[in-house]
Amino acid sequence: MKLSLIGEIVYEGIDQIIANKVRSMLTLLGIILGVTSLIVMFSLLKAASERNEQWTKRWVNKVNVSYLPPYRASKDQKIRSKEFGIQYSDYLALKDADIEGINQISATQQGWYHIKSKENSSEIRVQGADNNYLLDEDYKLLQGRQFLSDDEYYAEKVCIIGSSVARDFFKGNALDKIIKINNRGFRIIGVLEEIKGSGRHSRWAEWRNNILVVPLRTMMLRLKGEKSVSLSYRLDDPGKSEEVNEAAKAVIYRRRGTEDFSLESRAENIIEFQKMQAMWGMVLGLISVISLIVGGIGITNIMLATIKDRIKEIGLKKSIGATSTDVKVQFLIEATLLSLFGGILGTLTGVLLSTSAVSAMDFGVKSRVHPQIILIGLLFALVVGLLSGLYPAIKASRVSPIEALRYE
Repeated sequence: MKLSLIGEIVYEGIDQIIANKVRSMLTLLGIILGVTSLIVMFSLLKAASERNEQWTKRWVNKVNVSYLPPYRASKDQKIRSKEFGIQYSDYLALKDADIEGINQISATQQGWYHIKSKENSSEIRVQGADNNYLLDEDYKLLQGRQFLSDDEYYAEKVCIIGSSVARDFFKGNALDKIIKINNRGFRIIGVLEEIKGSGRHSRWAEWRNNILVVPLRTMMLRLKGEKSVSLSYRLDDPGKSEEVNEAAKAVIYRRRGTEDFSLESRAENIIEFQKMQAMWGMVLGLISVISLIVGGIGITNIMLATIKDRIKEIGLKKSIGATSTDVKVQFLIEATLLSLFGGILGTLTGVLLSTSAVSAMDFGVKSRVHPQIILIGLLFALVVGLLSGLYPAIKASRVSPIEALRYE
């Protein structure tokens, strides 16, 4: 078939759609709704997946070592705690053991203290930690340096501050300035990059930015005056968690002399959530596909009705030389054009609705529609158009020109 003839058929198909605006729009509704739902649902799933990836990256391989007081123990456990809480010595024992498969061992202490500078004074969250804490919590330095081994060993009065503290207490120019914690002067050696968040995540971002970090031994010896810590570590491979955790448990048990602690991880919860998300993806995808199939059935019905309306036209074309293939192609192109127009309108509607929906649901990720989702929507619309136009096209191509011209 010549390209010029295909062009004529396409032009004629567009002309037919325009000539029957109401019928065409009613036919397109199913495709528009199907493609819109497909784009909106998959955009929401993509946004949820991106948010889940952020949390997975942060939590899936993290293990917290928690103190297990006697009242929390089961009847089978005979716990005789010699120490209250997880101790700094447990942290050192775990570090010295150098267990294969464990990295970023982090011990912290936290408290709220009165902070003062020439410009401001307030109660601020102070974190006693090492450099692993900054890495573990995804903090990045904007200015200055991290803690040195001497800062930790000699319990130096140095600190790293969050962006909110730098802004509120020093108007942004904080490096090498002195800030007072409970009336003790600490030199600022580093300023952290600002963590940004929008919507309901803005408060969480502000809370993270409003922090002051000192070396762990400085916190223990100069501020808090106790050696109990919050202890955690990360696994190189979450798949080997059982054997690595057993090795860690043996080290801590050897140091404490009793199993008055537990190892807690969110990996199982995250895996369950991922399974649930995959299941919802399948369900929502199936709903969208069903919507498109319903739209396709609508196109099929309209194209079958069109055969009767245009039976004389078909007979006339065949009588002057048009082949059955020409008629078949014409009906297929018209069905595909209808579906494609519906796909384009559905895509535009889907992009607008999904952008609004992602922003409204505040997933904490950038609101955008991925090109592959749009491409999938348009491809589905094309396939539905071809399949739904196939039977009417075959039926129209089999119309006898003699009977068609006699049809009243």
